[in-house]
Amino acid sequence: VVGSSRSWSRSTRAHKAEQWLLELYHRHKQQQSQETGLEPNVRTWGAVLKAWAESGRPDAGEQAQRVLDQMEQWYQAGESSVAPNVICYTTVMTAWARGGSGTNSSPPKVALQRVEKLLRHMEELYLQTKDPAVRPNKISYITAIDAWCRKAPKKAQAAIQAQAIVDRMMKLYALNLGYDRPTRIVFNALIHAYSKSDDPNAAIQAETIFRWMEEQYRGGDDFVQPDEMTLCGVLNAWANHATNGGARRAQEILDHTESLTSQERGFEHSVVSYNILLK
Repeated sequence: VVGSSRSWSRSTRAHKAEQWLLELYHRHKQQQSQETGLEPNVRTWGAVLKAWAESGRPDAGEQAQRVLDQMEQWYQAGESSVAPNVICYTTVMTAWARGGSGTNSSPPKVALQRVEKLLRHMEELYLQTKDPAVRPNKISYITAIDAWCRKAPKKAQAAIQAQAIVDRMMKLYALNLGYDRPTRIVFNALIHAYSKSDDPNAAIQAETIFRWMEEQYRGGDDFVQPDEMTLCGVLNAWANHATNGGARRAQEILDHTESLTSQERGFEHSVVSYNILLK
């Protein structure tokens, strides 16, 4: 089966994966009294959701959402003992973010609403149950930011929404209820959103985050230690406003990081940052 699947399209593989899932589920229901152990587990469901997310179909979000809805319906009805976890929910968010435009796909506005609804659902579900299996993690929030970067009707709106998502994550973490804390990869995603924005103040916002991360790292917080991706995001933000003094500001930031030791700045330089400065 694995060998023959190599020639299948990604869409066909997703269809086949779902068919095998349903076959496994129905076999389990028919032979339940024999305790065959054939019931699909959460990893089985997750694999099918991932197949749809990576299917390349314009309606990838709709297809993954349909499978997730079925999973939740069977669990709530007592037809299955398997409940969705954070990986399942985040995978469906990814499917909505990656889904394209086409006759079978929803408008970007709908995809963004779905992503936000799934993220909020996990936040509320964790608040109600304190079950770490459904607690949204860093990848969940980064996926939401990525969705806005891909599908926001205006570039500036993506950065605004990304900032709101990170602010909400920080507020939830501050409640000391076990919510995941934002770390470097989350702030890097936020800086990336600002680097894509056409807002005149976007580069200033990106640099402000970078400076804050530097200060926190010097204060002993290794979780927000900047890396080269952080620097490159800030340089890109200024490069996109190069004609308005951005090129000079990018040079000053790179000069600043070069004046520090690798231990002080937290990362090694590579040719990438210099390429951005040349741009």
